[in-house]
Amino acid sequence: MDYKGIIMEPLVFLKLGGGTITYDSRESTPRIDVIDRLLSEIKKAKEEHGFDLILGHGSGSYAHVPASKYKVNEGLKYEFSRMGATVTCNTAKALNTVIIEEAIKIGLDTYPFSPSSFAYAGNGRIIKGVTDGIRKSLESGFTPVVYGDVLIDDVKGVTIASTEEVFNFLSTEFGPDKIIIGADVDGVFDSNPTQNANAKKIDRVDNSNIDTILKGASGSNKSFDVTGGMHTKVEMLYNMVKGVNEKFGKPSIGYIGNAAKEGVIGKLLSGKPVNECTEFSYR
Repeated sequence: MDYKGIIMEPLVFLKLGGGTITYDSRESTPRIDVIDRLLSEIKKAKEEHGFDLILGHGSGSYAHVPASKYKVNEGLKYEFSRMGATVTCNTAKALNTVIIEEAIKIGLDTYPFSPSSFAYAGNGRIIKGVTDGIRKSLESGFTPVVYGDVLIDDVKGVTIASTEEVFNFLSTEFGPDKIIIGADVDGVFDSNPTQNANAKKIDRVDNSNIDTILKGASGSNKSFDVTGGMHTKVEMLYNMVKGVNEKFGKPSIGYIGNAAKEGVIGKLLSGKPVNECTEFSYR
């Protein structure tokens, strides 16, 4: 990939789902063992295959809790809205700090980028941002780390931007070759696999079946997830893959895979066969 004339390695976006890296039943409690395992898989894959990476992560039992309590996604509607936005923003940053600290311990050269400091929203969607710092960090050999955050919004005052929304914006700036969403299920199913033992996994999503799949996309559905669940993940990942194809004139491939299972993320990063995932393409 060419960033302003600098020849770079293939670029991958990877999100680590909040439900995988935190304890659902324990507010603001990280799964350190899972975080360390995933970061180790990332480090090993990068060393062996030489790709560039923008890493993102969800908020799980961190920011989703105050975001729901203070109704942050409704904007500045209540007396407590400004306080709620600040608390939620600060809590999201706290989990990001955990990720960065664990990356330091294993020798993965990450660099944190708070979306609230580089992006601006309009009625719930990112409409502009400054990505020069992220671009330069990639050129300098860092792995930038972003996350779902509270943004200033031109219409609502404030809004929540999920990691997928942040990735969607960044994909229009960088044109990733591969986009991986690490979830806590084996991909996309025709019904919720945690509730229906007969749920069938969908192996591939493309322009021939996306409309049908969006009518029944199921998967993780945590009660405090305020960023849209599996339906939104499917829709946004497909649109990112499609958008890269149309804007940059090259294929981009996407995956929703089970980050809770050891080795899955490492294999997806390395281009090895994986059963615990759904592949996305535009053709």
